[in-house]
Amino acid sequence: MEFLQTIKEFFTQGGPFMYLILLIGVFALLVTFERIWTLSRANVNSNHFMARIQSFLITNNTEEAIKFCNSASDKPLARIIKNGLIRANKGEMEVVHALEVTSLEEIPSIQRRSG
Repeated sequence: MEFLQTIKEFFTQGGPFMYLILLIGVFALLVTFERIWTLSRANVNSNHFMARIQSFLITNNTEEAIKFCNSASDKPLARIIKNGLIRANKGEMEVVHALEVTSLEEIPSIQRRSG
């Protein structure tokens, strides 16, 4: 209870600027939680994800790999890999180009919410 009394005294002594500081602090806390929530939604267990993709490709089952990517379509890694898989039968350069282009599209959306 003494702690709350001390905070009340700080507010009384600080005047109206204390409310501005409190408002800025609450805003900063909300932004921090929003960034953590956004980044956690974009996160995927990449080791598990890539192992599953690899198992589909070893059995030459590209369609199942694409379906697996569709099941995680809200994840940037899944969208990148999916665009490479779609072009798997068009040659290595086409696949690499698709991966690069999709990466360049996905990275700014991740950075915008984390920087």
